[in-house]
This record gives sequence, C-alpha cells and structure tokens, in this order.
Amino acid sequence: MTTTHTSMLVFRFGTMTIGGRGRFAKMGNLDVDDTRRILDLLRDAGVTTIDTADVYSFGGAEEILGQALEGRRDEFVLVTKAFQPMHPGPHGTGLSRKYLNGRACSLLTFGVTGGFEAGKHCYDAFRLITRLVNLGDAKSLACHPASTTHRQMSRDEQRKAGVTPEMIRLSVGIEHVDDILADLDQALEAADGVCVGAA
Repeated sequence: MTTTHTSMLVFRFGTMTIGGRGRFAKMGNLDVDDTRRILDLLRDAGVTTIDTADVYSFGGAEEILGQALEGRRDEFVLVTKAFQPMHPGPHGTGLSRKYLNGRACSLLTFGVTGGFEAGKHCYDAFRLITRLVNLGDAKSLACHPASTTHRQMSRDEQRKAGVTPEMIRLSVGIEHVDDILADLDQALEAADGVCVGAA
C-alpha cells in the first residue's frame, strides 16, 4: 500500500489497568502508589499523554489517577473519551458537550460480514490504521472489541454491553482520506477472503 503522507507516532498511557474494580480486576489492579511509580517512569521516558475514561473500574481509575497526579498535574496531558457513552446521565459522554459542542467525534462503528473471525481478520489486516484499544487521536485507530477490550466477557455479556462479534470501532484521524480508504478497502477484502474460505 502506498501512502501519500507520513504517519504519526504517539505514545500514551491507558488507564484501564488502574483500580481493579469489578470486571476490570482481570485487567489490572494498580493503586495510587503503583500509579505514581508508573507516572515517574512514563515522564522519564518522555511519555506525557494519559488516555482515560470514567468507565475504567467504574470511575476508580480516574479517582486513583487524580490522587497520583496531585502536585504534578502540569507534567501530563489528559485525554478522555469524547463520544462513546460510558453510562446514562448528564456526564456519560465525556467532554463532548464542552469541547465538541455536543457533536460526535470521528468515531464510527461497523460490522464485518462473517462474524467474529471476519471481524478479527479485518482488524488484524489494517496497515495504516493503528490497531489500538484507545480511540480518539490525531491518527486513525481501530479496535475489535470482541477480541480486545471485551474479550474477558462471555458472548452474552458482550451483547448486553453493546458489543457484537463482527464489530469494528474506527476513530478517523487526519491522514489523507485516500490512504484511510485504501487501508479500509484492503482490510475488508482480507476479511471477505475469510468468509469465502469458510463457505
């Protein structure tokens, strides 16, 4: 695949492993002291972006992160989810009302014909679009929730959470539109090969 622009490299720390409440205990159980140590390591390595969401550990990740950042808030840039509803209520859509005038960001969700295997194959086939569980960045990112963020749940629990086996979440970045479309085309074609091979 030929691209017309240089892709970006951005490192960030995701907070899903902080807190360990409920189902998030399977992902990590970092407390305030652990989080402070990680923040020290991140800062020393030049990683200053923290990607968070109030859904992680049902708000516990952000509570612990806030305590760990006390007195050093100006050392890091915090990024929070701006569209995907985290819970019902006035603050369930992150900062979208403040920063995006209530409009959605460039996040879209679609399904790949062929179920779980086709969705995973499409996800694995992305070349330009970065495969990452974090969404909302300057670069295009994709996630296959059934095999990544929600893999620890049963299929029934996934469906109750709004996750289907074929679902791909795509956060469109600022790369050239032709490059993004070319990557989508080739990834969907790769997934189509899985469907044809299974028939």
